[in-house]
Amino acid sequence: MRGQSGYAAIAMMLGIAAAHSNFHIGVLMIGFLYLCYCIKLSVYAGVLCMVTFLVSSFYAFQVNETNKSIYTGMETTFTGTLTSSPVFDGDRLSFQFQTKETLQVFYRIPNSIEKKQLQYLHPGMRCSLRGTLRMPSPARNFYAFDYKQYLFQRHIHYQLIPDTISIERCTNTHINILSSLYSLRQAALSHVQLTFPEQAVGFMNALIFGDRAQMTEKVETQYQALGLVHLLAISGSHISLLTAMCYYILLRLGMTRETATVTILLILPVYMVLAGASPSVIRACVTACIVLCCFLFASTIMAIDVIGIVCMLMLLYNPYVLFDAGFQLSFLVSFALILSSKTILSKEENSWKTMWKVTIIAQLIALPIILYHFHQFSPYSLVLNMIYVPLISFFILPLCLCAFVLSFLFPMAAKVLAQMLSFVIVYSNKLLDFSAKLPFSSLTFENPSIWIMFLYFIVIICLFITWEGEALRRYARVVLSMLLLLICSHYYSYLWSPYGKVTFIDVGQGDSILIQLPFGRGTYLIDTGGVFSFPKEEWQQRKKEYTVGRDTVLPYLKAEGIKVLDKLILTHGDMDHVGGTKELLEQIPIKEILIGKKEGYSELEQEIVQKAVRKKINIATVGAGEQWKAGEAVFTVISPSGNEAEGNDSSIVLHAVIGGLTWLFTGDLEEAGERNTLERSAYLRADVLKVGHHGSKSSTTDVFLQRVQPKIAVISAGERNRYGHPHEEVLTRLKSQGIIILRTDQNGAIAYNFLGEKGTFQSAITYDENN
Repeated sequence: MRGQSGYAAIAMMLGIAAAHSNFHIGVLMIGFLYLCYCIKLSVYAGVLCMVTFLVSSFYAFQVNETNKSIYTGMETTFTGTLTSSPVFDGDRLSFQFQTKETLQVFYRIPNSIEKKQLQYLHPGMRCSLRGTLRMPSPARNFYAFDYKQYLFQRHIHYQLIPDTISIERCTNTHINILSSLYSLRQAALSHVQLTFPEQAVGFMNALIFGDRAQMTEKVETQYQALGLVHLLAISGSHISLLTAMCYYILLRLGMTRETATVTILLILPVYMVLAGASPSVIRACVTACIVLCCFLFASTIMAIDVIGIVCMLMLLYNPYVLFDAGFQLSFLVSFALILSSKTILSKEENSWKTMWKVTIIAQLIALPIILYHFHQFSPYSLVLNMIYVPLISFFILPLCLCAFVLSFLFPMAAKVLAQMLSFVIVYSNKLLDFSAKLPFSSLTFENPSIWIMFLYFIVIICLFITWEGEALRRYARVVLSMLLLLICSHYYSYLWSPYGKVTFIDVGQGDSILIQLPFGRGTYLIDTGGVFSFPKEEWQQRKKEYTVGRDTVLPYLKAEGIKVLDKLILTHGDMDHVGGTKELLEQIPIKEILIGKKEGYSELEQEIVQKAVRKKINIATVGAGEQWKAGEAVFTVISPSGNEAEGNDSSIVLHAVIGGLTWLFTGDLEEAGERNTLERSAYLRADVLKVGHHGSKSSTTDVFLQRVQPKIAVISAGERNRYGHPHEEVLTRLKSQGIIILRTDQNGAIAYNFLGEKGTFQSAITYDENN
């Protein structure tokens, strides 16, 4: 029956989600409601959806059960084939390596000479490697990118860390069509980088080959924050334009329509690989192939059937693709536009009005997915899309394609086009920069629960229904008001939430503790973590060096929906405690910064204070005895006294009563500091102790533990850190007193979620993931 493939595809997605989701009952309920709707359409549709739901759920479960490694993890020698283009990022090399199963290779290049030699690596080469297998690390913080799950969904279970990679131990004896195409893609990306101006390279590689590695971090971040990042991905409009250009050229060369169509059908799969074969690229190319086949055989097919068939084929090949953000956005927007085409978009209107409606539909239906994956939304995205969609689709993209082709035929003409392209990109980036600086350019939302997502979709679908029907049009304002109310409630959810949370963020070898009080009564961050950076030679420098503040702390704050910090408490001036502060000062409003009273301050502390003063942030120095209340929570500063020299023992020691427990946050306090603290506080008790100095043997003495009498000890230390923290002596002391130990190096981020006086602890890494 025509027009049913789309509904079957939705049933297939629900079935796969049910097989993987932790919310089985909720997903099944949604599936049941959807089934009822389909039965209303027809009995055939209902049966089709029911069978598709059950079969796809069983199929996804079986795929998941058989997705296991054949390695034990003890193997050390491997012979296999490179199946992806080698990626060089400073002194780091990575690629996928097919042996008995696929391994993800990570190699730290020791010198510039070896890096030049390794440039000859390409897909299809067969190499012998010796090294160590390592299990990928799961997400170490809540809401963070789960690299272990990412590899698992690509049937990769181990990372291979080679001792060395010798180009002499690699041969070109295993070349096939796929590896040849990957090598061709690698060569094309290098050609663009060597031939065109810097401003144009990033856009050309992104829009032609789906590679954003050369995009500047600032531009890519702004595109994402302003809701334009989809324009940097190859999509249906890109493929349509490319197909139209090829078709026109082939006809001009004298080909018949049928021959030109067959030629394009042969070109599209090749281009799909050259463009990176991301979910959006595969969807666009396979869709174009189906449409061209229908044209070739003079048959017709409904658009909803085309998109449904493509969706099911992709899910059949790899059910895990359902959880890819690109797949979700690509198909969701496509379904919405197709279903709206008969009503909302069918009326005879000028092209600008139609584009405006398309933009609104796409933005509305994508909103829940965007908030779930990126936790931010720009109210300016509608207007900016109206400007940038035609700019990129009808000007920048054609210029990129023409300049690339002409660079092989008429290099001088290509240079002229490249200069035009650079000029347009420079000024479009200036407009982007101006937009990013406007008030409320990017709104931060708390990570939505499955029920909030469900509400969003229900209200948005109801809005589309009232928009479509003339009889229901009078209800459109009511539904729109409901949507705005839902958005506002989600945005300001922290103000009416009775729940609170204390989170020990996993920042590696450092400290960062987030305290969120109920009803928005206070949001405090104790330290920001930080990593030591050492001078590197030019060949070693990576495109984007890791920083704790930008890459770990800030994303977590955004996922929690935090828009402003009431207090930033910097315990002392060590890099591993305050190194991420500068990035936070640039990215999130801070009302007040607390630093301890002491005789001197580190150079880093002084730089932070100077920057904060320029931003007109209040700086408060605190010492022993100072106290403040926020709702039911009470905070008391125990140390420093003001006489300490700058160092670990000058750390701010904070006692708090939060969520029915007493807490003691100790910074990097060591034995001498602990002794001084006990002398100032005759009665010092805490249910939860943040162990000082990451569990070094110079802290957490028996005397200190006996006086504080904690029930739970939290140690913030980096996984496999070079200092050996936490020290075995400290662990022995804690265990001997029956104290429960929670460690970020083993458990990842640790959170205490509470309601009133009761709460529970949870960790980002579960026992199963650790073992």
